[in-house]
Amino acid sequence: MNRCLALLALALIVPSTADAKKKKKDVTAETEEAAPEVKPDVPADKNSESFADALVGLTIDRFSPTDSASGAKFLYTSLSFNADNTWRAEGYVEMMDEKMECTEVGTWSMDPAESDSKAAINLTINTTDCVSRETGHVSRYLATIEGGAIDVSYR
Repeated sequence: MNRCLALLALALIVPSTADAKKKKKDVTAETEEAAPEVKPDVPADKNSESFADALVGLTIDRFSPTDSASGAKFLYTSLSFNADNTWRAEGYVEMMDEKMECTEVGTWSMDPAESDSKAAINLTINTTDCVSRETGHVSRYLATIEGGAIDVSYR
């Protein structure tokens, strides 16, 4: 008798567990579908939107974020742009025989693009552990994107 009750209870629990797993799977699928696509905040013209689409996901390798010819060598070994208007750079500062690796993170913005491949961009530093760099500093560059590569010059 007890064994029959146990089997009956088990038979009632098993479908409930399966239903709970199905409901959880359905909620997870709805949440994934509802996640909005992040788009950069850029000027609302076709050239700017095309430029920003091309910029997001690009990585600049070996870029010097300063135009200083004297003193320490400062190089970003990798600078990447994200759709949420943030950027991240890994690099180093080298003085004499000492090389100090560092990271900078910040936000980017842009002026209306000159074309779908050329625009002035502004990089603001939000966090840095690079020697002689300060948060809040804004650098302005002219960026040209050609064939998946980016060329940057000081503005």
